Amino acid sequence: MYRSLRRAAYKAYPEDPAAQLVVFQALGTPQQVLLALCELVQQQAHQLPVEAEPFHLSTFQIDLLWRALLVLTQHLQTELPDGLYAYLLENLEAFGASVLGRAAAECRDQPEHEGAPAACALGDVTRHDR
Repeated sequence: MYRSLRRAAYKAYPEDPAAQLVVFQALGTPQQVLLALCELVQQQAHQLPVEAEPFHLSTFQIDLLWRALLVLTQHLQTELPDGLYAYLLENLEAFGASVLGRAAAECRDQPEHEGAPAACALGDVTRHDR
């Protein structure tokens, strides 16, 4: 069903990925809409020039992105090959390190947290064993 909907959306709007997504939003399941969103955004981002104007994301947008990644990661199949996890890490690690570094710097810059690094922790990290 997904592939046929993907073909129909592309055929209807070959030059307009945003309109293709609207087709999925109107006719697809939430899972299909999510997959289409990921595919369309990745394909368009891949075509942007490396020197393009950088995106400016709010901390809220970054939080939502990492929340979504966390939920997806928590629900991955357990028997996936290590190479898949290595690939995912390769694509996310630098961005994750950047966010962690920024959060640590922001924490250090807040006077009420000086000398109390534990007070600036972002929250409990709960391990979700399967």
